[in-house]
Amino acid sequence: MTIVTRQISIDCPSDVVRSQFADIAHHEHSALHRTVVFTVLEEQRARCDYQQVTKRGPVRITQRFHLYRSDLDHQTNLVTAGAFRGATISFDFEAISAGATNVTASIGSTRRIHRLLKPFLRPMLSRPLRKALLEDKRDLETRTYAVAAHA
Repeated sequence: MTIVTRQISIDCPSDVVRSQFADIAHHEHSALHRTVVFTVLEEQRARCDYQQVTKRGPVRITQRFHLYRSDLDHQTNLVTAGAFRGATISFDFEAISAGATNVTASIGSTRRIHRLLKPFLRPMLSRPLRKALLEDKRDLETRTYAVAAHA
């Protein structure tokens, strides 16, 4: 079941966009998302295990994720521990030209509790997802990621 979906167009080639979204170490070291702290726990070619601490006012939500990145056009982040265990954040990438990419981000879950809480979760998750996508867009369109990745 999908809880919320957002889409954004990024003026950057799809291979660079996919790489940036899959590069959790970049997110960790660049502090790209101001309200989120990433910590890489285990890094492999096709997957990455990481911890994410999200600050919402005085509240801190700690979760662990398993990022599957073997499919170039689809990446899934599975929450393996924390408040939203069993939920996923997925990213689908579509090249719309040589220098532009559409990214569709979806937060979903198969857990019954998440289905029951969907009317409350949708507004709570929609704005932060949109904000995170805009932060990734800025990182990519200002070429901050391309410079960092090749330094």
